[in-house]
Amino acid sequence: MKKKIHIGFVIIVVTALQWGKIVYAHEAVIAKELVPPAVDQIDQKIKSEALKTLKGAIQKLLDMDYYKAEMQYSVFYNNTTNFTQPSESTPGTIIKRKDNFLQTEEGNVTLLNKNYQIHIREKTKLIVVMERREQKIPGLDFNVDSLSKVVTDVRSIPNGFQIDIEKGELSKIDIELDEHGFIKKWRNYYRDKKDFGDGAIRVVLEVFYKNIEQDINVSSEYFSELQYVSIDPKTKEISGVGKFKNYTVINQLPKK
Repeated sequence: MKKKIHIGFVIIVVTALQWGKIVYAHEAVIAKELVPPAVDQIDQKIKSEALKTLKGAIQKLLDMDYYKAEMQYSVFYNNTTNFTQPSESTPGTIIKRKDNFLQTEEGNVTLLNKNYQIHIREKTKLIVVMERREQKIPGLDFNVDSLSKVVTDVRSIPNGFQIDIEKGELSKIDIELDEHGFIKKWRNYYRDKKDFGDGAIRVVLEVFYKNIEQDINVSSEYFSELQYVSIDPKTKEISGVGKFKNYTVINQLPKK
């Protein structure tokens, strides 16, 4: 049975139907309320260096008004050491133009422009449209300070660090950087085994960033909602367009 896990930049976007309403939760992998481990368990110098490097890599992206990158999403099952042959792998892209953001992964789309947030899920043939709630870009609001409270160990790996986490959904993460200090690879090691119907297995997700184009003048057309949906300006009724015309639309725009 084919297994599927879809992952965002750093955080995972979870879609759930509860009491007839759609709920989008950007699921932080680190809980702020966790009790920090004992100080003497960790090499504080390595920990400080790793977290400073991670914060700097995220800040690099925050400081760039324009960028485009290719991504490779890979999933490894029952394999936590050899990352050369993924169980599944799909391409994707991320594009940023100031406060506009577009992320694609297989048939899934996340679009943020001036007015709207649009999430498209190919597997469920679902489009969710809502007002743009805030100007933060997904993943770039990752809280390194909260992470520092739950780190139990840090070790060097080629071109980066491996960080052990005390509690929560993830047991550890790997961060690898390129020669310019940008994040090249990010791996999430899930603490608990996942059961997709064939028995419980270990799961590691990896995102590989490549061909990062910096400070390019990205066309505003990338971020137009019109390539996905049609929105009536008066009634706010929404329908999918093109290949999305038969998708179910969840309209979360405020009614006039």
